Amino acid sequence: MAKPSLVSCLKEVELKLKKFTRRPKKSAATAATPEIYNTELEVWFLATPKQRRLHKEGFSFSDQPHHIQKRIWKFIWDKSKVFEVKTQALFYYQSRRSNDDFERYWNELKTYVGGIENWAHSDVYSDCLSRILEANPAKVLPTLEKWNSSTNPWKRRQSLVSLFYYQSMRKKYPPKTKVLKFIKNLIEDEHYYVQKGIGWTLRESIQVYPKETYAFIDKNLEKLSSIAFTTVMEKVPNKRKELYKKQRAHARAFARSGSTRTVKI
Repeated sequence: MAKPSLVSCLKEVELKLKKFTRRPKKSAATAATPEIYNTELEVWFLATPKQRRLHKEGFSFSDQPHHIQKRIWKFIWDKSKVFEVKTQALFYYQSRRSNDDFERYWNELKTYVGGIENWAHSDVYSDCLSRILEANPAKVLPTLEKWNSSTNPWKRRQSLVSLFYYQSMRKKYPPKTKVLKFIKNLIEDEHYYVQKGIGWTLRESIQVYPKETYAFIDKNLEKLSSIAFTTVMEKVPNKRKELYKKQRAHARAFARSGSTRTVKI
């Protein structure tokens, strides 16, 4: 089987997807559609289900062995300036669900992190990393710990969201001490999507380590940003949620008045 040209593979993927490019009518609601992803990439407005169908249909190189495909997809990931085309490279790994040894992709996948610059790619990437973390935490956790203090906000986000992605998809979980340590380190982070990651991770951690996670929230309730707080409250029972809201409201009121009085609900 002849080894395909990397450039020709990139062009093939771009041409296949470009045929389905659609431009929504300009309006106040659609004029800023690329900002939905907060991306600097060109966006072709392909719906995710359509992108997945195109990937499943395959390309001329889809029957190539993995050691060749990994080079092709990394080239596409590094060189393409199109949101949907780069997404196909992530789908390649995400779709390999039948492999029992998914962890062997770690050395390849961890090099993708430098190209993450939007939440949609970040979330697909987190799905992949969470599976490798589950299979081999000793291999992945040291890197996530480094990313936790990175100057790159998308690495910091990965250090959180990759811990569970969705806990319902995991059979084994990272240690609660690591989970809460990573969150605490970033609790005052100024990046919007890191704060979303904090809320997401706390939300999932509640389902796994409820006692320890609620204790963490109790202790850090006033430090949680509105972004993180809103996200984590999605999985908090209504009664507890209302108490938290009241406590935060009281704290804000006393902060405005300059009082140091402690409020107990």
